Parts: sequence; C-alpha cells; structure tokens
Amino acid sequence: MQRSSILFGFSLGLIAAGLVLLIKNDPTSNNFPPAIKKATPAVVNIYTKSQRTLETNETSINSYRQLRKKQRFLTKNEFSLGSGVIFDKKGHIITNLHVINAADQITVMLYDGRSAIAEVLGKDPETDLAVLKITLDDLSSASFGRSESLQVGDPILAIGNPYGFGQSVSAGIVSAKGRYGLNRNQYENFIQTDAAVNIGSSGGALINSNGQVVGINTTIFSLTGEFNGISLAIPIETVKKVTEDIIEHGFVVRGWLGIEVNIQTDQSFDHGKPVKKVVVDKIIPGSPAEMYGIKPGDNIVSFNNKRLSRYPRSLLAITNLKPNNNAKIVILRNSEHRVLNIPLGTKPTTIKAVTINHY
Repeated sequence: MQRSSILFGFSLGLIAAGLVLLIKNDPTSNNFPPAIKKATPAVVNIYTKSQRTLETNETSINSYRQLRKKQRFLTKNEFSLGSGVIFDKKGHIITNLHVINAADQITVMLYDGRSAIAEVLGKDPETDLAVLKITLDDLSSASFGRSESLQVGDPILAIGNPYGFGQSVSAGIVSAKGRYGLNRNQYENFIQTDAAVNIGSSGGALINSNGQVVGINTTIFSLTGEFNGISLAIPIETVKKVTEDIIEHGFVVRGWLGIEVNIQTDQSFDHGKPVKKVVVDKIIPGSPAEMYGIKPGDNIVSFNNKRLSRYPRSLLAITNLKPNNNAKIVILRNSEHRVLNIPLGTKPTTIKAVTINHY
C-alpha cells in the first residue's frame, strides 16, 4: 500500500513537471509582458500639422472679416496623428505614407517622453510606406522577426497611438496571410489580424510573442469606418526592403518583368480551393518580358519554382528582387510548357500604379 502511494505521488509529480514544461515551451502561452517591454521603446507617436488655404466668399463675410475683406484667402491648420517604428539607431523611422503625406511639420514623440521634428527621407506610394529621419541620441531600435514564419492562429500584438491616447497595446491572432486585391495600394500582401487598430495606430508595430516586429499596421477593412475585427499589416520583409532602398537610394529599386496580368479563376479545384490562372494581358515594349519571348495570352504557371495556381501573389516576389537577378518562369502556351530564364530589369519610375497587376 505504501509502495503504491509512493508510485502514485511520483507519477503525479512527473505529470505536474510535464505540464510546467509544456506551458513554458508553448508559444501560445502568455509571454506578452516581456514582448511588450522589449518592443515598446522602438514605437513612436507621430503628430503632423498641415496648412490648408481656404478661399472665402466675400459676400458672406462677417463684420470681423470685413476689416480684412481684401484678404481673399485664409489659412487653416489641420492636425493628424499616427505611429511609427524606429528602424535603426541612426534615427530612421518607418511609418505609413498616408500618416505624413500632406504634412508641413512632423513631430515624433518617443516612448521616453523626448520629441523631435522629423524630415521625410523618402516615400513609396506603391506600398503606402514612408521613411522619416530624426536626430536624437540613445535611440532604441526595433528587433525584427520574419512574417513568413507566422502561422494562422499565432498570437500577435499591435502597438500604436489610437485616437492620440498615447502608446497602447492590443492583442489578437493572425487571422490570415497574403490578403490582396483590396485596392489599398499596388503591392498588396497583407497580414490579417483581429488585433484592434484604430485612427492613430497606422504605422505602428505588429509584433510576435518574442517582441519582434513582423509587420507595420496600415489599415482596417470595415463597412462602418470603425474597427470591426479585421486589421491589415504590411509584412516586415516588404517594409525592410522599402526602408533600406530609401535610405540607400532615396527611392525603391524594384525588379521588373514588364507585364500586366489578369488573374482568372479556373474551373478546377486544388485542396478544395479554386485554381487561379495568371494570364498575361499586355507586354510593355522594350521590357525583359518582350526581349525574352513572353507573349499576351501566356499562362504563367510558376515563378522561381512557386506555383502561381495556388499562390498568385507570388508574382510580388518580382518586385523584391534586384534588377539583373534571374527569374525562372514557366509558361503554358498552346498546351505546351516552356521554361524561361529572364534577367529582371529595373521598373521605370515613369510607370505609376495604374493597375495592381503590373509587374
């Protein structure tokens, strides 16, 4: 009897130890306070001021304005707010372009209470990103993770400045990856989460449970204009590419094939999902696509060994490659597969984001 009690107690001890170890190693367990402590010093609040000139109607001006009736224009100050992430200790800050695009003055407030006037180093309308520069010492820069390693269901945190409340944190999970076709910008590949993101949170950090930035919160999808459980973030791989290019060149250098495509839904299914066909609509004259034989009507089957029938957004990888990098493209033409190895060109700056399917 005594021996049985000892064995029973020993078994309970093993089970308890196992549960402790399981909880400790469980990535979904609440590791948020250390992650927040690590990430928050690199997240900043951004306040902008812009001046807008208004034309007055002189026939309806009041008695005060009659004293100045020769002045046909009045200046109105407009204020807005947003968030940003410190990219490096040199003072480069990532934010959304729509946060600062119309600003005449940009003030950045740090987590430690310091503030500085920021200059705009560069803008990228095609991803809605901008890079600012401030001059302050002892900056805490962000630690970056990999959005590619995120899985649906992973816990995440959004850090920003909602409604000017000051730095705030909201929690959620990764709801989906690779969202596109929302017409928010040209190169869409959003991380969808249910972490609350509101006005003022744009440009803030999306972090994993290790306190690493995996995305920049940029917009919500809502029929009311308020947060309804769907927020969208730009993957950190895209953010880093844009930021590093702007710091080095002043603009974003993108690989370019020179095609416009139409994504069609096939009649077949793959793992329960409709198969997508990426069909070439147009070839830009003088482009690498024209030089190496791609033609309108070609069905692009894969790009660098990634099947586009399952992941049409994989074409976005073209823009993340450097010019002169080789792209392996498999096309289907007249029921025949052809393999093309094409050195990418540089996307001309004269080509604007007229269509979201231009690569």
